[in-house]
Amino acid sequence: MKCPKCGGTETHAGYGLAAGGLGGYVMCLDCDEVLERYPDPDANEKIPERNVGVDLGRKLPQES
Repeated sequence: MKCPKCGGTETHAGYGLAAGGLGGYVMCLDCDEVLERYPDPDANEKIPERNVGVDLGRKLPQES
């Protein structure tokens, strides 16, 4: 899969809140863009919808 934002091909698939709601996602490891999102309807109907600001473009500091 190629990222449309940066052209990177390194991706990470996971499950959690990274895409703005509980569910599956695929992210570009080069720029942290969410490439695909698969909301979990069973989990999300129990969580109230709200706008949570998350800066996915900021990389976390690396340990030395």
